[in-house]
Amino acid sequence: MASWGEASESRLIGKRITRLSGKDKVTGEAKYTFDINRPGMLYGRILRSEVPHATVNGIDVSAAEALPGVKAVIPLIEVGKKLRYQGQEIAAVAAETDDIAKDALRLIQVDVEELPFVVTEADAMAEGAPQIRDDWNSNQSNPNIREEGELETGFKEADVVVEATYHAPVQTHVCLETHGHVAEWEDEQHLTVWASTQAVFGTRNDFAQHFELPANQVRVITEHMGGGFGSKFGPGMEGHAAAELSRITGKAVKLMLTRKDEHLVAGNRPSMTQHVRAGATSDGRLIAYDMRGYGTGGISSGAGFQAPYVYHVPNFRTEKVNVAVNAGNQRAMRAPGHPQGAFAMDCLMDELAEKLAMNPLEFRRINDTSEIRQAQYTLGAQEIGWHRRNSVPGSGTGIEKRGMGLGSGRWGGGGGRGTEARVTINADGTVEAVTGTQDIGTGIRTAIAIIVAEEFGLAPTDITVKVGDSEPGLPSGGSGGSQTTASVAPVIKTAAAAAKQKLFERIAPLLEAPVEELRVGTGTIYVVSDRTKTLSWAQATGQLGMESISEGG
Repeated sequence: MASWGEASESRLIGKRITRLSGKDKVTGEAKYTFDINRPGMLYGRILRSEVPHATVNGIDVSAAEALPGVKAVIPLIEVGKKLRYQGQEIAAVAAETDDIAKDALRLIQVDVEELPFVVTEADAMAEGAPQIRDDWNSNQSNPNIREEGELETGFKEADVVVEATYHAPVQTHVCLETHGHVAEWEDEQHLTVWASTQAVFGTRNDFAQHFELPANQVRVITEHMGGGFGSKFGPGMEGHAAAELSRITGKAVKLMLTRKDEHLVAGNRPSMTQHVRAGATSDGRLIAYDMRGYGTGGISSGAGFQAPYVYHVPNFRTEKVNVAVNAGNQRAMRAPGHPQGAFAMDCLMDELAEKLAMNPLEFRRINDTSEIRQAQYTLGAQEIGWHRRNSVPGSGTGIEKRGMGLGSGRWGGGGGRGTEARVTINADGTVEAVTGTQDIGTGIRTAIAIIVAEEFGLAPTDITVKVGDSEPGLPSGGSGGSQTTASVAPVIKTAAAAAKQKLFERIAPLLEAPVEELRVGTGTIYVVSDRTKTLSWAQATGQLGMESISEGG
């Protein structure tokens, strides 16, 4: 792997650089999936359940099919199956205009037998509640229990004890760009999809599997996307519907979810309720922690929150239960399980610190074994002026009060495997960097340009970066878990370094110097032992004639 060198030696890395896509975004030139319009394109819409629980006895689409402008209607649920939440997909239509598609939905007749339902955890957990999932014995999963140490011994050693209940509601992602796809078949064996996705290659593979195609016969394009936050790792029902409608009609089909759809079916961060009893010693050691909690992510699991969180507790017992209700599935959302755990744990830490009459920062220091966070506590306290806080909570005057708080979090992050990239130097001096990752708004385009420009002594704007397209066949993983740059950067660096080495080998005879003595300057290549021997970047690449240098990583 290519060496990164010392940070102090970097010309661009670590410096403030304007995003390459900034101008296109503010001027409207950037194309999102919603902006894609294909010749003869049709518009897709999905009919959704208006009730939270029912059995489908019949679906009559004949009136919708007869509506002028409607080109296809497909069922998305079989007769006899159950609808388990409001918004669940029943049928999809494709029509010449979006208004015709909406009119067609109103003409579809659905015969359902409504069933009892629950939409709150309390109702779902009540005795005699209607059962939501056929694969569970009740609306509650078997408890997930963890134990360490001797809990009761810990409470006996505790000088103070806090009992509290903490709750966080379900949250939806509310991406600025709703979930959606534009699907177009070139023939019965080649599918192109413009997708708002966090995983170009994962989405490609999903479509290939769904339609039983070789993966290289499916192309997924994501030029720009308006946020995902964990909810856009695959095509979902709406993506499959768009592609199926396109296959049937032989036309491109655009199917974007509505804002209402986003709240019903596009995923959520599950709720959390924790009943906690915890004890600490007078010198500030968190000694015992007992938690019983539950959460719901709709009809899917929901009690994945972390507990106890971050801080060391030698004696603890936790019991967590997933609760099913008649609502849409949960999906990953910004560090799944961590925000809920952090909220409850840091509330508890504050209450314990107050009961101990201890500075809450010092209380955390005592109970956190992470050297990194210890350094962060010091730096954070300095940056916000922690010493200025009121030492007694609520002691400010007046109705409105101001205070300072702190909390701790963790996330693994780091790079993943599976990224391939190619860097090409052309004879006219242009440079191209290509990989199959996607820019979900976090700036990987600019990061790639910075890395390549640093390697070649150029400006980031001199680099053409191509991402968000599966066609070049350079796979990369999904963008989630704060790992995109960590996954892509080393591969780009390796490819750029290899291309630079090849260029050095080509021009070394011209500079009458061994390859090992060549270096890049700002727009130049020179001999380190004799700076008078220098070529401009254009002069150096001009030696390639009609060829290009292309190296992978």
